[in-house]
Amino acid sequence: MRGDRGRRRRRWPTAGRRVVAALTSAFDLKRTHLDLVLQGKRGNLSSDGEPARRVILTILNIFVRPDRALIGMDTAVVNSQGGQSFEANKFGVLSESGLFIGWRGDTAAGAILFAECLAAQCYIDFDVIEPEMPRLIVETLETRHQQRIAQGAPPEVLSSPHCHSIQVGLVGWSKSAGRMRGILFTKQGEAGDVGVEPISATGIIAPGDIIAPSLREPVSSVAAMERVARAQFDAAKAKGDSLGGGFGGALLLIELERDQVRIRRRRIFEKSVGC
Repeated sequence: MRGDRGRRRRRWPTAGRRVVAALTSAFDLKRTHLDLVLQGKRGNLSSDGEPARRVILTILNIFVRPDRALIGMDTAVVNSQGGQSFEANKFGVLSESGLFIGWRGDTAAGAILFAECLAAQCYIDFDVIEPEMPRLIVETLETRHQQRIAQGAPPEVLSSPHCHSIQVGLVGWSKSAGRMRGILFTKQGEAGDVGVEPISATGIIAPGDIIAPSLREPVSSVAAMERVARAQFDAAKAKGDSLGGGFGGALLLIELERDQVRIRRRRIFEKSVGC
């Protein structure tokens, strides 16, 4: 992992941490308005299916060039205990820092992680947050686990690998590299470290193993990204619920450059898979 090689590692700002402590408490869904709205639909709002299953079906496609990144994500989230579908963002953008943070897995955990970065946005850029992200992910999953305990989640949920797993895509302008860079962080299960995978020129297509190899080529246009997303949706639909959950809703297309961000919304899915 980069961060300690060739340069001194910069610490996560103390002021940001104090703000984060206050923000994190706001995500105690047991006492928030969101919890009241979802009464009778309780469960983990997730982008995968039943918590015992390990497959994460959120579309997270990332292609990074030196001057530009193109990212595609869907908007479907599934209540893992009730099976109802909703739509929500599964990413956040810090426009002043030129950072994109998107996640696959528990939607609330991703929101908490983004809140930490949002609270510290005055102090961070890509080069600062990259070496800190593994620690932030571990702390976020622990915070989310404690929330579930406080909410009285059943043992089968608390022991599920899903509750300790997340994938996070980080994309932004790296001052040290003088170009756009991307990293995929993966935490799978309670044990083990956070995996760190630099996003190469071939990009990330997730899920990618369900579509034809010919569609896994680097994507450079919005039209090409839509074709890949449709293929992912159609492949999952053909497999029915065997993949364990759902994705769909709308396709959000994020174009990220050093000094600007564009977000487009495309209704290319007829409905969420697995609903």
